[in-house]
Amino acid sequence: MKDLTIFIKDIGFDTGVVVSVRHLSALLRRNNIDFEVCWYKDDRDLLEQIIKCQSKCINLQVPSFSDEIMNKILELNKNIVLSIHSTMCNLQVEEGVLGRIVNWSKMNNKRFRITCPSLCETEGFNTFSRVKFLYLPNTFSYELNKAQIERSIDVKCKAMNPIKISLFCAYRPFKNMITQVVAVAKLAQKYPVELHLFEEKSENPIYKSILQIAEQTGLKLVLQQQLSNMQCFELTQQMHLGLQISLSETFSYVAFEHMISGVPVVGSHSIPFSSLIAKYSDVNDMERCMEDIICSADRYKEYALKSREIAEEILTRNNKDALKTVYRMINARE
Repeated sequence: MKDLTIFIKDIGFDTGVVVSVRHLSALLRRNNIDFEVCWYKDDRDLLEQIIKCQSKCINLQVPSFSDEIMNKILELNKNIVLSIHSTMCNLQVEEGVLGRIVNWSKMNNKRFRITCPSLCETEGFNTFSRVKFLYLPNTFSYELNKAQIERSIDVKCKAMNPIKISLFCAYRPFKNMITQVVAVAKLAQKYPVELHLFEEKSENPIYKSILQIAEQTGLKLVLQQQLSNMQCFELTQQMHLGLQISLSETFSYVAFEHMISGVPVVGSHSIPFSSLIAKYSDVNDMERCMEDIICSADRYKEYALKSREIAEEILTRNNKDALKTVYRMINARE
């Protein structure tokens, strides 16, 4: 009997959930936890696999299945843990998801629990939920060369023309991209700046507006192709500065991956570990934060080294807390 089986829907490409599971899997292997990751295609496939599963704990990654299937899974009387990766704020705009979470939270089922990667969100859910919410923070597993990162910081300190700023995220309203782009355009009036974004193939009004704003202001854009997570991680290491001033996050892998590589990040209050925190609705405050980081080579190096230090502390703490929660998940009596 395995300790843990993680079920995740196969949608054909990497998502934040897939990346999270990949990092968690590396942590579990290092700590000799007997687990497996199972991919499913649809509701029927998921139910059939769970019926056969004999693990001590079954972990469902996000509710990518119907209410009917969820009810059938819970009727099996197995130790079920559902993992969500969104804040209450984000859940409000994910069609039907918040209502489902609230309905499930009414259950008086000791063998059903839910995890959340944000400590404050976990505490919030536990305020009203009968089902126990557990704090399962995001982990990180990529190998890094500290000396190489420090050399990269030194090189970037001497090569700040242009200053490469990244804004790598999905083109969704809560990512607050338009405000950040305008702030970069304002900064570009004083400094040689280029803004790196992912190219969007589909018709997206946010992406279209960004292109128009850049054209009107003369802001230089560098459009990157959609990449795998590892390729994106390597790309972030080439940046001088990252922007993640979003309205709501449980944990920003993008911000963390910048900072663990020695790339400072201006974030919002939703990413409290950011190098600097800007007001998400204030273009001037965003510009001030960016300028504070890149105004001189010495200043930049100070922020870059501190960013890596902060990320290393988060890495150690999150991996420790995540492992503790996984043991609680496996032990259904807690």
